[in-house]
Amino acid sequence: MSLKLISYPNTKTESYSFDLPAKSTCPGKSKLCAKHCYALQLERMYPAVDRKYKRNLIAAKSNHFISRIINELRSINEEEYDFRIHVSGDFYSVPYIRKWITIASARPSTRFYAFTRSWRSSRLWPAIQELAKLPNVCISLSYDDETGEPPDASFKWAYMATDDDTKKSVRPNDVVFRTGKLKHKIVHRIGGCRVCPLERGIKIPLTCKSCRICIER
Repeated sequence: MSLKLISYPNTKTESYSFDLPAKSTCPGKSKLCAKHCYALQLERMYPAVDRKYKRNLIAAKSNHFISRIINELRSINEEEYDFRIHVSGDFYSVPYIRKWITIASARPSTRFYAFTRSWRSSRLWPAIQELAKLPNVCISLSYDDETGEPPDASFKWAYMATDDDTKKSVRPNDVVFRTGKLKHKIVHRIGGCRVCPLERGIKIPLTCKSCRICIER
């Protein structure tokens, strides 16, 4: 069975994923993250990617979404694997989040992980918390200088840095992601926090699958 909604692993993450259009499905976005959105850049550069993300959004709103995703997950010929919910896009509605709760509950051997700014929506936050309670789901709360800090210290946090010299103090056990040209300068820590190993400006034989900072709870 070929994967139609799910995307195959790439060389950086080595994770399967499901993706949506950037910005339009991101209710918790800030002006800063919209400005530096790499997923939006991909959509503009590659029309086929843009078309797939839009088709995925239509599918996500359908009554058959849960069964389609579960069937595609079952077709993957691996006993255990990592699955990223949203390389592009975010949790845009409560019914949509509840669909992922059903999917993840049905696939206990699959390790789901996601980064979200939808915690900024009081309407969506309770459902995100419910999804994060599942033992095979790891949710990281994304934030930047415009969003303020996430509301729950028990979650992993992911800080988006637009300046390597930021004076912002970041929790040491979380992770920092760098934007644009910053990634080409060698930096290991920002604000007292570790930078994503793949964004430190050095080439190392590592992927998200082998690093696991953002995948493991």
